[in-house]
Amino acid sequence: MKKRYFMEGLKSGLPICLGYFSVSIAFGMMAIHLKRPIGEAVLISLTNLTSAGQFAGLKIIGNRGGLIEVFLSTLIINARYFLMSLSISQKLAPKTKWYEKLLIAYGITDEIFAVSMSQTRALTFSYMMGVIVISVFGWVSGTFVGGIASSLLPVSVMDAFGIALYGMFIAIVIPAIKKNRNNRIAVMIALVLSTFFYFSSWLSEGWSIIVITVGISALMAWLCPIDQKEERLWMAWKEMLVMMITTYVIRLSPFVLFRKKIKNRFIQSFLYYVPYVVLSAMTFPAILFSTSSKISALLGTGVAIVLAYEEKSLIVVALGAAIGAWLGGLF
Repeated sequence: MKKRYFMEGLKSGLPICLGYFSVSIAFGMMAIHLKRPIGEAVLISLTNLTSAGQFAGLKIIGNRGGLIEVFLSTLIINARYFLMSLSISQKLAPKTKWYEKLLIAYGITDEIFAVSMSQTRALTFSYMMGVIVISVFGWVSGTFVGGIASSLLPVSVMDAFGIALYGMFIAIVIPAIKKNRNNRIAVMIALVLSTFFYFSSWLSEGWSIIVITVGISALMAWLCPIDQKEERLWMAWKEMLVMMITTYVIRLSPFVLFRKKIKNRFIQSFLYYVPYVVLSAMTFPAILFSTSSKISALLGTGVAIVLAYEEKSLIVVALGAAIGAWLGGLF
């Protein structure tokens, strides 16, 4: 493992760690509310590393739901990781070993995917481990803190950090749409459909992201293919095991099924549009409800857009959004 790439990964993953810490505090608190052992909550966070899937799975466990229910909810909510793993598998350095891919597959999340796809060079094992290690630390430690204390941080600070992850997404999308007209089209369609599904309640958040990502990426790949030379109390052991295996299989499958570089122009174009479409769908309009105050959310969003347009680093945009949201919450 090369130390330089690992340290770069740690730096890239720092805003993810901060965002994960505040979000997973809520997961730890929810576990205690459902009268689940703190050790169980920490173990779920360590083995699953997925926000929506964990929250849904914990609710089912808390209500003593069956294994089939846990499996289906985990499969549906985390299905989008298949597309993310597929995209990352095509960007890994050619000499990445099979056992290194097994470890990388464990850490494919929305935010880690976003940071990874923003890199211009091939993804190395050392870099990916840096991003994953610091992200897992934030997620697991936040779960533990949330479980042992109802509130460790001031409410205003925790509220502001809720917008940090969205700020990071904006930092990736804005520069891409500045430079490419097709990206602008894909993002605009994603924003419109995401807003429609959000307010119509026709689809759940997980399903809407899947539908928007697959539909728009396929449409853009067909209409606007890229140049191939362009960018390339009882412990619920059974339930936790089902959640862990289902999530990991979804993430690992692309690494096993697609061992060679994909040369088909349509598929290459499809994978090219996936990160911008999925991040847009995940960011808007959810970012407007990421804090308890509309004013703080709007201010944080505005700061993130301005900093992203100026092509500042991910951590600068994420922290800028959090600070903007915190200041907005003071009024």
